Amino acid sequence: MSARHFLENHWPSITIAVTATAIAGAFLVMLRSMPPHQIVMATGREGDAYYEIGERYRAALSYENVQVQLVPTAGSVENLAMLRDPNSGVSVALIEGGILSAADTSGVESLGTVFYEPLWWFRKREILGEAANRLRGQRISIGPEGSGTRALTLQLLKRTGMEAQVGELLALEPR
Repeated sequence: MSARHFLENHWPSITIAVTATAIAGAFLVMLRSMPPHQIVMATGREGDAYYEIGERYRAALSYENVQVQLVPTAGSVENLAMLRDPNSGVSVALIEGGILSAADTSGVESLGTVFYEPLWWFRKREILGEAANRLRGQRISIGPEGSGTRALTLQLLKRTGMEAQVGELLALEPR
């Protein structure tokens, strides 16, 4: 039997099979592009602001049947490292603005700004003046390792040329 004869006699079956295959393929593509029902979010230490924001996301997304697992971390620097590590399981993270430079953004996509977060500097009353150079020789707490506050403060000290003039950098908790 020739191919032409076969097509003439079986064209309805062939049309149905090709259409069913196309529909099944489209269904699989749509199924894979659906948003996940479980998200792993890197936050911050339990009790800190980033962790509390993560709790709010968990509550809001639970109404949409999305389960959010929070992963406590030291802060933005560790969050970014976990986000970039394909073996960490983290798919979403809260990261302080200023941690990433334009050259560091490969593999990371921002969904937007969640809230405004100023960097506050506090000093003792005995240290007079408002200029940053009054901190020369002083002990300064710049936050724990892995925190965004520490990373931003180190950048600020470097840009002001005070990096080598500070007496001691302490890694105290914000509380």
